[in-house]
Amino acid sequence: MVGLEVEAMEPISWSETETSIGLKSGEGTVWQFNFEPEASKPYFHPIALEDGTPLTWVRPPDHPWHLGLWFSWKFINGLNYWEEDRETGLSEGRSTVQKVDRELHPDGSARIVVHLNYHAPDLPPVLTEERALQISAPDESGSYRVDWTSTFTAWDESEVLLDRTPLPNEEGGTPWGGYAGLSIRLAKDTSDWVPFNSEGGSGVEG
Repeated sequence: MVGLEVEAMEPISWSETETSIGLKSGEGTVWQFNFEPEASKPYFHPIALEDGTPLTWVRPPDHPWHLGLWFSWKFINGLNYWEEDRETGLSEGRSTVQKVDRELHPDGSARIVVHLNYHAPDLPPVLTEERALQISAPDESGSYRVDWTSTFTAWDESEVLLDRTPLPNEEGGTPWGGYAGLSIRLAKDTSDWVPFNSEGGSGVEG
């Protein structure tokens, strides 16, 4: 679950295209879910404050496969689904959107269900996912949350090995090992931010 607290909202409205669903407050975008075919994975960007200030960053130069708020496996059956070729923008393994269902409500709440296949290029899927995204309506303070539930099913009852880069204490491990799953790339400038966790702690040690 991702929770955000922002200032009081202007009137809200929906913005829809063939490849995106977004909630607007006045002229600013509060959040937008993107699933364009040329992107390697579906993702949220921006996740923003009421005035449109983005909290997320898409395709930063150091890691162009970082996509705002997104999900990615690292390895499935030894194939890399995380990093992308810098020229093609594609990963070795493909995370392909099959269908996106949506329920958008006048109060600004939404339910988005995404159906994905995970597969090697030009081959049948080895894994499928049903991703249910429940986004709350902004409250009087502008706060909203994203509840994320994913259900994964092995294709044709075959065995699927999910793995990641080894951790430092593992064979072949690296200091940057272990990453995969639900991730967020924050905006470039976060120097003035004060994060809070669900238990009330604040700051980077909270």
